[in-house]
Amino acid sequence: MELGIVLVGSGILLMVSFYWIVKPLRTYEEARTEVINERDAKEAIFSTLNEIEFDYQTKKISEEDYQALKQDYEVEAMLLLKQEESETKHFEVNQELEEEIEKEIERELEQEIEAELDKRRKGK
Repeated sequence: MELGIVLVGSGILLMVSFYWIVKPLRTYEEARTEVINERDAKEAIFSTLNEIEFDYQTKKISEEDYQALKQDYEVEAMLLLKQEESETKHFEVNQELEEEIEKEIERELEQEIEAELDKRRKGK
């Protein structure tokens, strides 16, 4: 009976350990896939805009179709660029906030060190 408990416990421990080892790898892969998908979408939109322009220049599509397609894809491109810009600004704001927090922590540490030094100086 004790052997069964030990085997079940070992199995559970092994599965939990495997999960914690694999989890960061999956998270990294998901983030990487998301970045690749965003880049692919951006490339596809701009590539399609170039193709539409080429097709219009070579008279493969009418001016009405050209204007309609171009407008649709330009709107998509602008939305994608605005989203990218928004994410960049969000990152910059977070970075600035992190720097301010680090400076505040440094000031507090310096104050604590000075207070401790003053105590030791007065103690002598």
